[in-house]
Amino acid sequence: MPFSNLPYPLPPSRGLGSRVTALIPVPWQDALRKAGDRWPGERHQLEITTPLIRVELGVTAPEHFRVALLADFHYDPLHELGFFQSCIATTRDLAPDLVCLLGDFSSHDPTCLPDLARLLAEIEAPGGIHPILGNHDHLAGEETVVRMLEEAGIPVLRNEFRRINLCGGTLALTGFDSATSRCPQFNLLDQCDPGERALVLCHEPDVFLDTSQHPNAALQLSGHTHGGQVMIPLIGSPLLPRLGRRFISGHHRRADCQLYVNRGLGTGHLHLRWRARPELTLLT
Repeated sequence: MPFSNLPYPLPPSRGLGSRVTALIPVPWQDALRKAGDRWPGERHQLEITTPLIRVELGVTAPEHFRVALLADFHYDPLHELGFFQSCIATTRDLAPDLVCLLGDFSSHDPTCLPDLARLLAEIEAPGGIHPILGNHDHLAGEETVVRMLEEAGIPVLRNEFRRINLCGGTLALTGFDSATSRCPQFNLLDQCDPGERALVLCHEPDVFLDTSQHPNAALQLSGHTHGGQVMIPLIGSPLLPRLGRRFISGHHRRADCQLYVNRGLGTGHLHLRWRARPELTLLT
């Protein structure tokens, strides 16, 4: 049942995306990480994308507004502090009306997150900053991640519905928790008023198969996949995670609902990107 709150069904684990550390001997893992440090590929070659997506949100919603999307930080101060400072400065310069943070702030150790949270809190947007959790945030310790973001003044959406006063209108926003840990509560969308439709924040893009069945869902915004992170010609990526294999990046449509998948800023097990540059999205 797509609109129940039962545990979300996960596809079987297959491919390197979910088993890379189990398949590769530890010395080889270390060698691959060091190789990624020496040859990072496109890891810090930020691409700013400005897709033009038109959605019907209802008569009370603002007619025009700008949304910045940032995802998949996997924050590691040794490798990423300067890059993230640049990304966040660029986000400020774009002057978004609303900022959505699409999860995976940490990979393993969340204790370094106060530095990232303080950087994120420097972004100014009239509609505020709205984060959700990703699967790695749960692995790292979701309560610690939530506390560190909220101590910086950034409250986290965890299966929550919000209305935001924005650009002369009211925007309905729903934030799901990571589908790999808790079921997205699709019935939150029932809180929309008649004729009102919501933006949906969900870390895992493949949840769109269910989100798109709810009439009050207008646009789902996701991360999780890193755009494949390493895209091999004619083959694709061996690193795609569960619930991130059908919709890998960019704009998609299903029935009367749309999806945008951001490629994220950070990296996973390997500190490199190839043919999948980090992405800062500004929806206009």
